[in-house]
Amino acid sequence: MTGMPSHEQLVQMTKDLHQARYANWVANELFTWQWWIILVTLIAPWIVFYYLADRSYHV
Repeated sequence: MTGMPSHEQLVQMTKDLHQARYANWVANELFTWQWWIILVTLIAPWIVFYYLADRSYHV
């Protein structure tokens, strides 16, 4: 089977792809305004719940 990459080449290509995806994520997606909105929508309900929860309930 000529033209097929070896296992080592596949491993290296996988590492290169992972690095490229990570670099793209850091450059184009991390800390954008959409990223901050997602972060706030994940954390805000916990903060609201903390302040609105009834703490006088005992079992």
